[in-house]
Amino acid sequence: MVQHGFKTKARNLALEVREEVGIGAHDPLDVYGLAELYGLKVIDLSRLRDFGCPSDSLDYFLNDGSASFSAAVVPVGNAHLIIVNDRHVPVRQRSSMAHELAHVLLEHDFPGSLCTDSHCRAYDDEAEEQAHLLGGELLIPTKEAHRLAVYGVTDSGVAQKHGVSERFAKMRMDASGGRLIARRAAAKRPR
Repeated sequence: MVQHGFKTKARNLALEVREEVGIGAHDPLDVYGLAELYGLKVIDLSRLRDFGCPSDSLDYFLNDGSASFSAAVVPVGNAHLIIVNDRHVPVRQRSSMAHELAHVLLEHDFPGSLCTDSHCRAYDDEAEEQAHLLGGELLIPTKEAHRLAVYGVTDSGVAQKHGVSERFAKMRMDASGGRLIARRAAAKRPR
C-alpha cells in the first residue's frame, strides 16, 4: 500500500514532467524522448547478445519466458539504462518504459541484482506500486482521463490517442474515476 498522499504526488509529478518535455496533459508522451532527456539509454533485450549475454538466457526471455520480463532499469556506474523486451507489442513496451521511467523519476533504489535466490525478480512492493501509479499518470494523466470521459471517448479511442493497449486505457479510465464523474454529471443534466 502506497503512503497517504502519493496519488496526488504522482499526478503533480507527471504533469511537471510533461511540462518539462513541452507537452500538456492531453498530449501523448514520447517515453523514448523522456528517457533521452534524462540521459537514459534504452536497449532492446534482443541486443544484449551484442554485449555478451548468454544466448540461452536471452532465448528464454524472448520466447517461452517472454511474459516474465517486460523491462528493467539497470544501474551502470553512476548512470542507468533501461532494458526493454522488444518481443512485446509496442503498446506494452511503452507502458513498460513508463513504469521504469517512474522508478527513475522517483529516485528508487535499485537492487544490485535483478534476481534473488528465491525470486526471478528482486523488487520492493511499495516501489513497484508507486512506479505503477506514476507510470500510468505519465501516459494518461488523471486530468486527461476526466476530460476524455466527459467527451465519452471509448477505451479504444483513449488507447489509440495515447499509444497504449485498450486494457491499459480501461485501467487508467477506471482508476481516474473519470467515467464515474461523467456519469454523475450526465445524470444531473436536464433531459
